[in-house]
Amino acid sequence: RLMGDWVNPFVWAQVMVATQSLALNWSATRLDAYVPTGRRLGCVLGWIEWCDRRLLPGNWLETSFESTGWESLSPIRVQGIGEYAAGLGVLQRARNKGCLVGSGELVNMSIIAHDPTSGFFIRELEHHTLPTQGKWYRVDLGRVRLGYPILHLKTLPGTVVQVAYAESLTFGRVHPYQKTGGGQDSCMLDHWITAGGLECLQPLHPKGARYIEIHLINETPEGLDLLEFGFEERAYFPAESEGQFVSNDAQLGRIWEVGRDTLIACSEDTITDNPHRERGQWLGEAEATSLELLSACYSDWRILRRSLEQAALCAAENGMLPAVYPGTKQYIPSFSIQWVKSILDYYKHTGDRTLIENLSAAAAKSLIVFENDLGDDGLRLNPEYWNFIDWGYRGANTVFLRNATDSAEVDYALSFWYLEALRSMAECYSLLEDAKAVVWSKKAAALEAALAEKICQVGASGSWRDFGYQSTVLALKTAAVPKAFVGDALAFIKDFMMACFPNNPDGPRLYGVTVESDQVMTPYFLHFTFPVMVQHGEMTFVLEQIRRCWGYLLGQGYTTWPEVFDPRWSHCHHWTATPTWLMTRCLLGLTPAFDRGYGHFEWSFEPANEHQASGSIPFPLLDGSPAKALEIAWQKMDDKCYAFRITTPIPVIISVPGGDCLSIASSATFEATLAQSQPHWRLCQQRDDLGEIFKEISNES
Repeated sequence: RLMGDWVNPFVWAQVMVATQSLALNWSATRLDAYVPTGRRLGCVLGWIEWCDRRLLPGNWLETSFESTGWESLSPIRVQGIGEYAAGLGVLQRARNKGCLVGSGELVNMSIIAHDPTSGFFIRELEHHTLPTQGKWYRVDLGRVRLGYPILHLKTLPGTVVQVAYAESLTFGRVHPYQKTGGGQDSCMLDHWITAGGLECLQPLHPKGARYIEIHLINETPEGLDLLEFGFEERAYFPAESEGQFVSNDAQLGRIWEVGRDTLIACSEDTITDNPHRERGQWLGEAEATSLELLSACYSDWRILRRSLEQAALCAAENGMLPAVYPGTKQYIPSFSIQWVKSILDYYKHTGDRTLIENLSAAAAKSLIVFENDLGDDGLRLNPEYWNFIDWGYRGANTVFLRNATDSAEVDYALSFWYLEALRSMAECYSLLEDAKAVVWSKKAAALEAALAEKICQVGASGSWRDFGYQSTVLALKTAAVPKAFVGDALAFIKDFMMACFPNNPDGPRLYGVTVESDQVMTPYFLHFTFPVMVQHGEMTFVLEQIRRCWGYLLGQGYTTWPEVFDPRWSHCHHWTATPTWLMTRCLLGLTPAFDRGYGHFEWSFEPANEHQASGSIPFPLLDGSPAKALEIAWQKMDDKCYAFRITTPIPVIISVPGGDCLSIASSATFEATLAQSQPHWRLCQQRDDLGEIFKEISNES
């Protein structure tokens, strides 16, 4: 998937017995049963399956099959392909029966092979007066999943079986045309002609869908029946996560779970953009949203490590990291810049510094490429690249428009991300005790001074609106806003968000990728906005936004999160799952600081007005060892005092910035008291008399 035409088609396989690789004898034949239609599932996905099963060799999928008469093949070396150990675990194959939500008889209204997409959708399924020509069934998988339907059928010879896939229903039907990013010939459909009798059909390629519709077409419909439906889901992460979250507010608990389920749906041999539209590996999602989301849900970090390493292996000659890789490559400056901080964040979350040791040179090269675009005021927007800061942001639509032009003015949002990367580069070299740390610190200081001058102008004039939402958020994120202006900057962000849809039902809608608007907010950028708000004492406002905006999505029937707050986009996008990791951080109260030692956490408790919560936080693992998680529960006792219980499979240390340090060998109950000098907390050592409180919490949970 997403493989460029610079790679010739190939098959690679290895058969191992213990540690020995067996020699393979390859043979092949052309299967005329499979017809090339010229139709793709989507513009970046494979071809649709169109198969006449009457022409398949008998029992060719059985181990007893003899390939007599098949052509012998010799292995060749595929040019341009490097071999690297994936270092991953085994992909999960989970069975799901789905829920039958509709069935009946149908009338075919078009030549079957004429236009599969429209031909499927215009069949009459209800209220028809013509003689019936088949049967139909509609299944709801509960949420968007990637996988393979398994159909046990009773058919007559020559029966046409068509299966269509969709994330959502169109006028109550499954439409096999992708609504977004599908290309002109999108066709999310499989097509078989059966030999008759009892048959089991399963496609070769997995598809992403929540709804599946099956049409059985034959002039004798009484001889047709769907005996059993199954769906084999393909995902890296299992349904049961090591990370958990339970709140006294059931809505917050459901929002946490949907975020986790969205991550599952977007996981294969990599964490993908989404399972339905493209299944591509995008750097911006790996380095930001999925890193934090993974830390809240699962122990197995191998999939993320591989993604960060693979980005460096796929860098352009000038050093820029690809935005999507390893097949088709596209370059987005903001993604390449953020990757530098991500290898540092990976170290802080896992305690594994090998990425810093192995990738610092690549990181430095990836930043040097931008120095030609660095002016006296900041980093200019290079028209050569797709300027993706956020959907709706200026320049984000240029890649989709013909003859679009982009200015070369300073982009302050990009400049703040670049400042963050320069600081991270200096910290990486400092950890390595390399003298280059001084060089990168000086570069960061020079850019910081230039940006500080601009921020002072904006703050003095109060022109935050003109400066822009994204630039203001990132200025606060990098601590570039003087204390005197922080209040005004925060007030602007809150006013801006409240004027956006879905807070404001009449606000501008982000209805497509070509929209440019300075009054839209996206779940993607809230990944950066929410932590900034929490850092400045706005946790109550953040929880209100989660309830309003993600509550709106729940009310619309989503069971995986969409890409933006609009149904015309992908319905399964894990970068919308920020509330999941944020609630784990703030409402369970611990953030990994494993760079200080494995099992070291920072206190990050921000309860707002909540009364209790419980859950678990996974320990990151890189070698496939059995997963482990720390369990935590708390109960509010009064306005400033909270009772905590922590149980851990390994010793942990919890540190409060500028304050206490608590060591827990296996379990502890203790108080956390808000100190007079907010936001500092005081952690009191173990108290046995808190046990009764947690009996009550356990019973309520």
